[in-house]
Amino acid sequence: MSKLRGYKQKRNSRYIRGRAAEYLAMEDLKKEGYSVARSAGSKGTWDLIAFNKNHVRVIQIKRTKSKFKGISSAEIKRMKESIVPPRTIKELWVRYDRAKGRKAHWEKEIIGGNLNGIL
Repeated sequence: MSKLRGYKQKRNSRYIRGRAAEYLAMEDLKKEGYSVARSAGSKGTWDLIAFNKNHVRVIQIKRTKSKFKGISSAEIKRMKESIVPPRTIKELWVRYDRAKGRKAHWEKEIIGGNLNGIL
């Protein structure tokens, strides 16, 4: 029973850290003038959907304490193959936590989308 409890605590800790990164991203997007919706529980492909009068951004958020080990090729494939409306950008944002000699920061990558007339 104690192993299961430890697993649940670790899983909850990862969920809380991931959720915090999603809220940080939402704040950044709102400052840029976007309306933002968060997919609570994040069982789907995208964690955030941000939009303004010009386009939509669907974003997968990851958070790490150290070097980002990447995401599975299956997850990348799912993101690339997901159907999105015109003028939508698909993005992957990785939040690096503060560490020795390094400030917390984002790395952002466009991984596709229906980009006609956007870029």
